[in-house]
Amino acid sequence: MENYKTSFIPALIEETHSDLSSSLKGVSQAPFAEISTLRSSKHLKPPNDLAYQITLKSTSDGVGKYEPEAGDVIAFTNRRPRSIYDLKMTKEYCHMAYVVKSPDIFSGEIPIRISKFTANDIENYVGSSKSQKLYAVYLLNMTTNVRIWRALTSKLEGADTNILKKVLKVDTTVRITK
Repeated sequence: MENYKTSFIPALIEETHSDLSSSLKGVSQAPFAEISTLRSSKHLKPPNDLAYQITLKSTSDGVGKYEPEAGDVIAFTNRRPRSIYDLKMTKEYCHMAYVVKSPDIFSGEIPIRISKFTANDIENYVGSSKSQKLYAVYLLNMTTNVRIWRALTSKLEGADTNILKKVLKVDTTVRITK
């Protein structure tokens, strides 16, 4: 049964890769939001160097209205991308982040994990000037993929495996004829 479950892992990885690739190609149409604050998080457990809290700038005109939700993968960039090449050619940086939880209803803070960021980046970039902007651009939601991954990589001890046993049961009465 373990071999059966793990046989689906490469397909899941490929599907996730394909979904991300597709969303990057359509990044010009993706919802986005301007980030108001970005700071290190004290609430999330290690690795703390990748845990941050963001708040979004509210817009009255609704342009780029994006509300991150748990499981979203977002791109952080210093300008609104009009094509995938804007993500490649940005002079500052473009980082990926995973939204850990939906926004706090009281503070509006959103806990995230950033692929690569340092305290110096935050202090130098976000705090340096009011004219510098930072955007969160929605790419895809990974909630379903994460659930499938957990199911495929979980241990079977103590689990109800009757359905898997029925599916995988070899029926010796079946004959293959040519």
